[in-house]
Amino acid sequence: EYLERLAGGGGDADRSKIERFVDAAKSFQLADALCKQGSYEKAAELLRQCVEADSEPPEYPTLLAWVEAQLLAPPPVDGGSAETGPYAEQIATLTRILDEHQDFERAVFYRAELFKRSGDHDRALRDFRRAVQLNPRNIDAKREVRLHQMRARKTDEPSDDGGLLGRFFGRSKES
Repeated sequence: EYLERLAGGGGDADRSKIERFVDAAKSFQLADALCKQGSYEKAAELLRQCVEADSEPPEYPTLLAWVEAQLLAPPPVDGGSAETGPYAEQIATLTRILDEHQDFERAVFYRAELFKRSGDHDRALRDFRRAVQLNPRNIDAKREVRLHQMRARKTDEPSDDGGLLGRFFGRSKES
């Protein structure tokens, strides 16, 4: 059956499909390198081609969602919510990817960053913690969790002294 398919030209279709997947993988590597250089527009173009050529790997739409978010103007101070803010579409894309690939650390981390930018700090922290669980060497996610813990401690501890200068001069805020 295989030999008949090859004789009938069936192997060419398989070959072109494989070439398309290999080209998509090469384009993805180039797009990833362009992202690291900050060339987001060219990276987005390549990533759209990757997703069109092979929509199965979660890496392609994940990086595309991240790059598209980088191309958006920074949100206003009251950036809205994660569902209605400027990153809503990218967050929804990453959520769909995570519905199918729940342990895909890169999507978890990118979604955490977009939650943080959207002002949804609780969900951002949850995703940063998940990213650290999935990859204990994710320094950026660890830093975000540590910053949150430091801020939480700072708000829990009332300060009765007059700050650094107050401690130096022996004064408190009440004097």
